[in-house]
Amino acid sequence: MGRHSYHQPRSAALRRHSASLLAVLVVGALFALVPSISGAVVAGAGFTTTNETVDGADKCLNGPGVVNCNLYTGKEFVWINGGPGRRGPAALSDGTYFFAVLEPGGQPNANDGGAKNLSDTDPAGGIDDSCGDDYTNRTFTVADKEIDSYAGDGVDYCGADSIADPHDFDASQTERGGLIRLWPYDTTSNPGGVYILAICMYDPSTYDPATNPISPSDCKYDAFKVREEGDTVEEFGVISGLKYYDANRNGQHDPGEEGIADWELNVTDGTSDVFYTDEDGEFEVQLPEDDYSLFETQAGDPWVQTGNTVDQSSDSGGNSTTLNGDMTYDISVTDAGNTSGLNFGNVCEVANVGGLTLGFWSNNNGRAILLANDPGWRTLLNGLNLVDKDGNDFDLDLDDDFLETLTVKGKNKQTEPGVYTDFRNWLLEADASSNMSYMLSVQMAATVLNIEYNDMDGSALVEWDGAWISINDLIAVADAFLAANPDGGNRSTGEALKNIFDGLNNNSSSVPVTPTTQEGCPLPDFTSV
Repeated sequence: MGRHSYHQPRSAALRRHSASLLAVLVVGALFALVPSISGAVVAGAGFTTTNETVDGADKCLNGPGVVNCNLYTGKEFVWINGGPGRRGPAALSDGTYFFAVLEPGGQPNANDGGAKNLSDTDPAGGIDDSCGDDYTNRTFTVADKEIDSYAGDGVDYCGADSIADPHDFDASQTERGGLIRLWPYDTTSNPGGVYILAICMYDPSTYDPATNPISPSDCKYDAFKVREEGDTVEEFGVISGLKYYDANRNGQHDPGEEGIADWELNVTDGTSDVFYTDEDGEFEVQLPEDDYSLFETQAGDPWVQTGNTVDQSSDSGGNSTTLNGDMTYDISVTDAGNTSGLNFGNVCEVANVGGLTLGFWSNNNGRAILLANDPGWRTLLNGLNLVDKDGNDFDLDLDDDFLETLTVKGKNKQTEPGVYTDFRNWLLEADASSNMSYMLSVQMAATVLNIEYNDMDGSALVEWDGAWISINDLIAVADAFLAANPDGGNRSTGEALKNIFDGLNNNSSSVPVTPTTQEGCPLPDFTSV
């Protein structure tokens, strides 16, 4: 038969073990995952929120505030919780903490006596000195990733200036863990009404704010605003985007590409802060007016960042965005500004699945599969430009019996080989020394059979000639090569193609593939990088 054009075989469903992805919605968090100087690592996040059970409704001006509120009707209505998704990846790690309300700007000092500390008894900071208390009255513990107990004395240090019970502790919020009221604290001098909540893990046996203070990097921070009666306070600027599985590795989000849940992202304006994507891979963060860098946390092998290399962002309300060559973003955020389309693409590169070797297709197991699919497998392989050791077309006779036939002539018995015997011999006699195209033919034929009959995913991507293309497209490339080089010409290219098919058939990690969906990938691990 003459030269052929390869047509992709029918799609085969790739059977993979699906890992369950945790789903946590994190909106407006502004917290850092920063190793402290003392060696402790504060994982997860805490948030400001409302407590409708105690204070009534409508105290949050930018939504229901069940998990995270950022704009309040009064200073006394701000509470702290341990983060969304009770006991999930965004929750605070277990330990002992104190909190302080600070004025914004730089990386403020949360220790008592700090210039921007609005919670302590020092008159510095803020525009009034109504009241405050010692850090020991602002301490709490986290157990099993939720606020477990409040360790302050609950004494009202504000006297006539008090507008609420100080540091109420509400342990009744079973879906959110314990809640603690932030009041008392002074009024910010920031014209936008911005406050910063600092949550700091510390060792009660060694900590002293004067002689052994904690570093700002030992704390996590969340920004919020208070719109007092008669004040005009803009809402925070908003940034949003998507972490997606870049199935075609083209550096941009395309319709149908799925989001990746629980991916860790970072935003920094000098202080690095962490948040997580929700169950759909989406995120939305509210930020005070400032200039920020936004980047993803690398998950390490086998995950690879592929995007975005194409800018899909959109700005309004005074925000502006630059997509950098290293796939990070620089964002200028204004009050009430909005930036969307801050997308990050990733894939994994893993060993192939579904591969079966030449040895399999030449043994009884392979023979049984081909017999069950006879003569379809013959037609499938005859559609390829396969060659033998001499560079001649290798085609399977559609009229021959599958196995040997016995012919009786008089008293003489003669056994004639069937088509499977011809195929088996062709596989086992392949030798690259005389004709590399012959060796390429048998390896490619095995890959085609694996896709058709063993659920190898022909849509998975492999690297060829500096680009990532599907295995089906690689077969088309190799088939065209065989049509042009049946006698083994251009040996180096033929060998490179042969090696890829050999690796795929052996499920070798030396020939990694990008699965078509994230179900073919392990869960991302941010602890090893």
